[in-house]
Amino acid sequence: VAVWCSADRGNTWTELARPHAHPLSHQIMPARAAANGKLSAGWYDSRGEPAYTPDGPVSGAGGAPGPGFGIDVFYNQRTSANCTAGWEGERRVTSQSFNPNLYASSTATRPFIGDYKGLAVDDRNVYVAWTDNRDINAAANALEDGTSSTNPPEIINLRSRDSNIYFKTFAK
Repeated sequence: VAVWCSADRGNTWTELARPHAHPLSHQIMPARAAANGKLSAGWYDSRGEPAYTPDGPVSGAGGAPGPGFGIDVFYNQRTSANCTAGWEGERRVTSQSFNPNLYASSTATRPFIGDYKGLAVDDRNVYVAWTDNRDINAAANALEDGTSSTNPPEIINLRSRDSNIYFKTFAK
């Protein structure tokens, strides 16, 4: 996640400016919004993963739970009209990390955290929406019989397959 700025209609550009101070993590799926002279950015960030490598997967092997096996959503803002202004300070949006590598069912061929991530701002507030796997029930997924058409309701009702959409609003 990075920003370049031009104050002269694209004739010259600033150096790359990152909204985060953690080069040893993956930052993926950014969202941006601007209002009232402020540029806002939100992104998934794996800064807590203990085995980060630049070419490695994003956090957590398989269904590994617990601290250090997940990603979070972070937010930052800067004055967009001033190309020399720095980022104001990162803010963690998520209340807990989640593993992006959980399979939504026993028949899934690959993990999927969804493609629902959004960011909106107004005069006073920031509104962040993201997909989060914290509610996927890996133990219930293991009980599936391999065909979703015959799984008993007690398995389906455990909501084992659901990535959920989370929202957070906070003052700028």
